Amino acid sequence: MKRALLLITAIFMMSACSLTNSPETGQENTIEGNRVAYGLLGPGPINYGVIRDDVDEYRYDGMINQTPSFRTLDRHRQDFGDDKDKVRTILLQEGVQPDSVFIIGKDIWVNATLQNVGQKEREQLQSDLQELLTQAMQRYDIHLRINP
Repeated sequence: MKRALLLITAIFMMSACSLTNSPETGQENTIEGNRVAYGLLGPGPINYGVIRDDVDEYRYDGMINQTPSFRTLDRHRQDFGDDKDKVRTILLQEGVQPDSVFIIGKDIWVNATLQNVGQKEREQLQSDLQELLTQAMQRYDIHLRINP
């Protein structure tokens, strides 16, 4: 009984390995080694960047991300890190050194440093920066603190 079961299993296994192209069609039945490895193992971690950057069929170079929504047809997905970088860039352009930027829900908490400036000038600059950041980051409530 064991031999019969073993024979039936062997027949099923051998029938699963049949040629995909019949000899009548005239197609050659060779499989390249690299195609087998690619099929079994995938592209490999070294090639992921090449695969992602190689296909440009779905690239959309029109008006991308013109709304405060996160939806865009571009491959780059905007996240909280991009919003933090935007706040830091605005502060640096205005001559203020950004310290920490925290995004918590709908609020952005920003600490910045401005040295060699009087109290009155610091308050004026803080209100100007508050307005500028609010215009740039409309989906957030900005909480700005400028330290001496």
